[in-house]
Amino acid sequence: MANTFLDRTALNDLLEGACLLGGGGGGPMVGARPLIDLIVQNYDGVTLVTLDSVPTDIQCAVVAGIGAPDAATRGPSFSTAPRDAFLKLQSVTGQTLGAVSPGETGAMNSIIAALVAAQLGLPLLDLDSSGRALPTLSLAAYNLAVEPSPLTLANQTSDPLQQAVAVIDTKTAPQADSVVRALLTTQAFEQEGAFSTWQMTAGQLPGACVEGSVSRAIAAGRALRLAREAGQDPVAAVNEALGGVVTVLADGALLAYQASEGGGFDGYTISVSEPNGRVVLVSAINENLIAWDSTRAEPLAAAPDTLAWLTADGQPLSNTDIPSLAKGTELYLLGIPAAPILSQPLLAQRFSEELASIGYFGKATPLAG
Repeated sequence: MANTFLDRTALNDLLEGACLLGGGGGGPMVGARPLIDLIVQNYDGVTLVTLDSVPTDIQCAVVAGIGAPDAATRGPSFSTAPRDAFLKLQSVTGQTLGAVSPGETGAMNSIIAALVAAQLGLPLLDLDSSGRALPTLSLAAYNLAVEPSPLTLANQTSDPLQQAVAVIDTKTAPQADSVVRALLTTQAFEQEGAFSTWQMTAGQLPGACVEGSVSRAIAAGRALRLAREAGQDPVAAVNEALGGVVTVLADGALLAYQASEGGGFDGYTISVSEPNGRVVLVSAINENLIAWDSTRAEPLAAAPDTLAWLTADGQPLSNTDIPSLAKGTELYLLGIPAAPILSQPLLAQRFSEELASIGYFGKATPLAG
């Protein structure tokens, strides 16, 4: 296998790059840092492999966290629930899993996949479902190959008597997401859980994933780290690392932040005010979905393009990090073009439906790649 060993430095770069590319979602950084400690202390690191380096008949499966990101800042460390879900899926299907597929790109979920790979001595595949974080299961490119069924959902608890793993068998991704969200609202899960699904062979993954997404996140995180250390422009640095595709959508001061939690989701409205009086408002369901500009009628940008937060000194932020900032903190809102696979008709239609759920029924102009 062609492989790269991810040590603490690489995992921290992955964390920061994935936080940026997650577009506000993918789990909180505060929940991911203890998982990096676990990986390094117990396993030294994890091996990252390219898809073309593994046998086409090897069985792969996704593992990730799901639910309201704010809940992950309050509960216990997700040290065992992801592994429990992954192993339960293996037990249910009766097939030995030989590699871990990241569910998405995001601070916590990129590290969760790495943790399970390290815990089980498996390779971590250099790919994911989208190159960004996603608010629902139905938006993942993996759906182009197989539906997310069976799906296992595990809770994280310090009380062995309260441990629970549910097995969900549905026909479609929207149905699976609906059942999962209903379970997350129960006392057993308290708005968050870890899931495993999309089991398939490595040979089924081409055309149903974004290859190289883990390496891309590591490169973005490394660029931000080195820019901070050298006192250089973090936006220019990450733009170069991502191939010159980053657009600065807003550069201003944090004006207002509102959040709500329910149904396994967090909803956010975040606004930034620029010195010229222009206000940019971002609406999110876990992830940032659409940005509005006070000087124009049409959206500034919208999903599937990524809308990412970065502080003036180069720290990426998820939406759960923003309440810790003082009003007036300088923020960049960066636009990053979506992976081409997300424009595939099924996924494009589902992104349109997601935007319609928050009141936008038009078609935003994609960011230039």
